[in-house]
Amino acid sequence: MITESYFKRVQNKTPTQFFCDIASIDSLEQAENWGAVGATSNPPRIARTVRSDQKYWKKEVKQILAGHSGLPDDEIVDLLTQVVVKRASKVLLPVFKKTKGKMGYISMQGSPREYSNLETLKTKARQYAALAPNIAVKIPIHTEGLLAIEELAAEGINLTATTGYSVSQCISAAEAHLKGIKYARNNKHVSRCMVVIVVGRMDAHFCDRIIEENLTVPQKLVDQAGIAVAKKIYKLLKERNLPAMLLSAGARRPEHFTDFIGGKMGITIGPPVQEELIKLNLPVVTCIEDFPTQETIDELRDKVPDFCQAFDENGLSVEQMRGFGPCLKLEQYFNDGFSDLLDFVHTCRLEDIKQ
Repeated sequence: MITESYFKRVQNKTPTQFFCDIASIDSLEQAENWGAVGATSNPPRIARTVRSDQKYWKKEVKQILAGHSGLPDDEIVDLLTQVVVKRASKVLLPVFKKTKGKMGYISMQGSPREYSNLETLKTKARQYAALAPNIAVKIPIHTEGLLAIEELAAEGINLTATTGYSVSQCISAAEAHLKGIKYARNNKHVSRCMVVIVVGRMDAHFCDRIIEENLTVPQKLVDQAGIAVAKKIYKLLKERNLPAMLLSAGARRPEHFTDFIGGKMGITIGPPVQEELIKLNLPVVTCIEDFPTQETIDELRDKVPDFCQAFDENGLSVEQMRGFGPCLKLEQYFNDGFSDLLDFVHTCRLEDIKQ
C-alpha cells in the first residue's frame, strides 16, 4: 500500500523538486505537507492569497496604514506583499534549515511597474532579502534585470530570474549570476539562483499565435514546444556547469511536471495540477532525457510562430527580451495582479476613513 504522497516519492527516487505557486497560506501548508520544498509568489498570487481570507488581510492592511497613512497605495501594496511573503516564508523555514539552505525558498517579487528601473530593482532586492533567510528575490530577465542579477549575486543575495520564455534569456541570466558570484570574494554566503522558464504560459502563447495567423497545427505538436525549450535549457545549464538551478513554472497539465522527472531542477505547479497529480498517483518514471526528435523540432520551427525565438540559443538579443510576446503578456498579468492589490488597499483605506 502506498503511504507517501506522489511528490515525496518523486523526491525520494530522483533529484527533481516540487515547488508550489501560493494561492493562500493554507494551500502552501498543504503543498508543504505533500512534499513542496519551495514556493513562488507574484502580484496575482499575492492578490489571490489576500482575497482568500479578506477579513484577516484587511486587518493587516489597516495595521500597516496605522503606521504609514501618508504613503501612497502602491507603497502600501509593497508593505502588504512583504507581510504575506514573510508569513509564507515561515512555512518553508523548516525545509530551509533541514537542507542547510539548499531548498526551502519562497520567491518574492516587487512592483512590475518598476521593472525598467535598475536602481529600484537593486534597492528593493536588498530590502526583500533582509526579511527572511529563505527569500529568493525575483528579478526579470531583460536589459536592466541582467545587470541587477550580476550585481546582486556579487552581494550574496539569493535570486529567482523570472519572465523566462526562451533559451537565450535563461542562459543569459545563469551566466550573469555566475559572473556575479565570481566577483563575490568577500561574501561568506554564495548567492543561489533559480532560473525560471514559464512552460505552460509559453505553450498558451504559441497557441495564441497559431490562432492569430489562422494556422492549422496539431495540438500534439504544440504540446511539445514549451517542454522542448525547457529541456534544452536544462541541458545547456548542465553542459556549461552553470550553478543556477532551472525552475520550470506555469504548469497547466500533469505533463508539465512528469516530463521533467529525473532532472536536478525544480518544478512549480499550482493547486489544481497538484491535486490532479496526487489523485493520479502515477509511477515515478525518469523522463528528463527524453528529448523531442529532430524531426519534431524541425516541424515546430516550421509550423509554430515564435518557437525559433524561444528555442534558439541566440533567438533573442538582450534588447529584444522584454518585448518578446509572452514576456509582454506575463508583465501585463503581473500588472493586473498589482492593480487588484491596489484596489484592495484602496478599499481598506476608504473603510478606515469612514470609521
